[in-house]
Amino acid sequence: MICTSTLILFWLHFVIGTAIEKPVPTFEAFRPIGIRVTMPHVDGLTEFFLWGNINVPLEGQDLGSIQLKTYEQTDGQWVIEDMSVKLNPGDTIYYTFFVNINNEVHRYERQQYTVEALVQRVERVQLSTYEDTCLNDVIALKFIEDGMAIIRKGQDGEEKETIVSTRPVAITIEKGRIEFGKSGSKKC
Repeated sequence: MICTSTLILFWLHFVIGTAIEKPVPTFEAFRPIGIRVTMPHVDGLTEFFLWGNINVPLEGQDLGSIQLKTYEQTDGQWVIEDMSVKLNPGDTIYYTFFVNINNEVHRYERQQYTVEALVQRVERVQLSTYEDTCLNDVIALKFIEDGMAIIRKGQDGEEKETIVSTRPVAITIEKGRIEFGKSGSKKC
């Protein structure tokens, strides 16, 4: 009896010790079209796949009309997008997703997400020259009839660059870093 109890306790310790916390994807449905699914990075994660259907549950071997995958994280997030998916509030995405963590594939089936609202996709623009953007530069946003202009001026007031965008734009300024896109930032 003691031997059996010890074996069961060892087995439970082994199973509990190797369990991972289920990652939870976050969905964004864009207006007028598109979807983005993100998941925070965890150590050992190397792949993220998602298969799904809109308003039709996945059955059997059905891969669904949405098939997304990525092998890279971006800024601590795993991001997959499909800008051809048309969604409406109230639509339900039935999906299965897979993550590869430490060379073990974890499959989460029969998941669903209901779209509550559509959001405007924020465009990330890259200024053509950002190397000399420093804390002393002035970044101005000017709203114009068809969108907005991003104007970068130097300390002397001289205009260094202007970009016009017809969509919302993300600009991140944090701890001396000015980021206008995923690949461009400058620490001053």
